[in-house]
Amino acid sequence: MFKNKLLTKFGNFHYATNEKVDKNNPTVIFFTGMGINSSYYDYYSLVNYFPENINYILVDLLGAGESSVPQAKLRNLYNISEEISTLINYLSLKKIYICCHSFSAIYILNCIRSGLLSTQILGFIGIDPTSADIMMRYENIFDNNLEEALENARRNKAYEIVENPDTDVNPLLPDHLYQNCLQLYCSLSGSESEISELRQAMDSVKKMQSIKLPDNIPSLSFISTLNINDYLNFGNPYFNMSKNSVEVKLNGHHFLHWIHPQIMSSIIVSFVHSTLMSNEQ
Repeated sequence: MFKNKLLTKFGNFHYATNEKVDKNNPTVIFFTGMGINSSYYDYYSLVNYFPENINYILVDLLGAGESSVPQAKLRNLYNISEEISTLINYLSLKKIYICCHSFSAIYILNCIRSGLLSTQILGFIGIDPTSADIMMRYENIFDNNLEEALENARRNKAYEIVENPDTDVNPLLPDHLYQNCLQLYCSLSGSESEISELRQAMDSVKKMQSIKLPDNIPSLSFISTLNINDYLNFGNPYFNMSKNSVEVKLNGHHFLHWIHPQIMSSIIVSFVHSTLMSNEQ
């Protein structure tokens, strides 16, 4: 796995790729959920099962992971979507699939519906992708996370120890990467970017109510048994009428890629191949 950096006017993106990126092969671009997580650590286990003929790019959003602090201090829907679309457009790849976990789905959906992407997306892959209609009923989640972030910001300012819980770290990481990840998250917890994103989260959710993935983009949704009832009750805006769209229910919590990396990798690979075949027909 190679680590790279992309300098933009919005900030410096850090990302990791497979060793031999062939632009003629399909590429899956991975994004983490809201907050400070790094795609390199979150998806490390899953992409290790990818075949050589599919590229992967693990992107750390600005203000998260190993990427730089963003120029735009206000971490709202528009600013983050513009940053993400700038990165994707710069890559200039032809066969792009986007895989996002949790809240990053909101930003990707906004990039698509706002016309910010200059390249065609051949498929959308969501891992418990955040639905605005569902989150309208769970505002307290943002409040609780904000309270924790503010406490860690206070600890940092007072030079007190910030202890990030182990539950935030991919348990399948090798020991040395696990410790590096834990240390990174402790250093970022309570950052200005994290706090701003949490404060803007509900406004982002309200702006994306009733917005759905267009039918011309095939989608693959991995839904956890933890959250399946919410999707059943309020719908999945990322599941559409494309003949190649599919929902897969997997037993587990919100971070399914930490529980089922091999089977999820296999399903993603099958999804990519099936959509490519449909495009060629």
